Amino acid sequence: MKIKVTTSNDEIRRLVSNAKEKGQIVGLVPTMGALHQGHLSLVQEANKKADFTVASIFVNPTQFDDNSDLENYPRSLDADIHMLEEVNCNAVYVPSSDEVYKDSKPFEFDFNGLNKPMEGEYRAGHFQGVVQVVKRLFEIINPDLACFGLKDFQQYAIIKEMVNQLNIPIDVIGCETIREENGLAMSSRNQLLARKDLQSALLISKTLRLIQQNYRKHSPAELKALAVEPLQKEINLEYLEIADSDRLQPIESWSEAKHARAFIAAKVGEVRLIDNMEIF
Repeated sequence: MKIKVTTSNDEIRRLVSNAKEKGQIVGLVPTMGALHQGHLSLVQEANKKADFTVASIFVNPTQFDDNSDLENYPRSLDADIHMLEEVNCNAVYVPSSDEVYKDSKPFEFDFNGLNKPMEGEYRAGHFQGVVQVVKRLFEIINPDLACFGLKDFQQYAIIKEMVNQLNIPIDVIGCETIREENGLAMSSRNQLLARKDLQSALLISKTLRLIQQNYRKHSPAELKALAVEPLQKEINLEYLEIADSDRLQPIESWSEAKHARAFIAAKVGEVRLIDNMEIF
């Protein structure tokens, strides 16, 4: 299927409007490009629920707190478009920053504390940039549903909160993390890993799996203590947290949460990686 590629707000709105006039459900998969199978699985999930799927490719400068991270973020537009075509994505929106933010208006949003722990402690202003661009994409494209990967679980939780608070009529769907055969969570940043650092990177998913498999034997604090020491010997650990999946607050007892997840962020060599896994 020939994919429609546009850099224009007016053009993507026209394509979506035409689809909706035919009674079609419109799905959105927001990305920053450098696509991999994880992104493609989001498109495939959107295709199951929507009749017309749009992927956006936009490296949003407002969510980077480190300019070198922004400059080094991998970009591969031609390959991305080809991959999206292979999974029957209908349209791809590839705007400039000026196009995304023209006519945008500031808005107030109460994060309800979801932005404070974990990523919030290490990436100042990151989630303000995320909600700003996602809200803008929702306004421009006006989808009926949008798919987000659960590898960025804190981001997903914040976007759900934004949609609920602002009464945006879009179904936000969380999709499971896609992993390499060795367990490493697929990420655009993986291609920046030096070969020598790959085994160290694998410790992240192995540690999450260890926590998941042993939570009945240990308290959250005991599991964190068991996991942190071997990690710190191999990688630059920023945080390992066991938190309530709804509030994202750390828990001291399993009885504090109906659902719990373990979260890790670390620098492996020069590459910052995040991952998380549901415990129960």
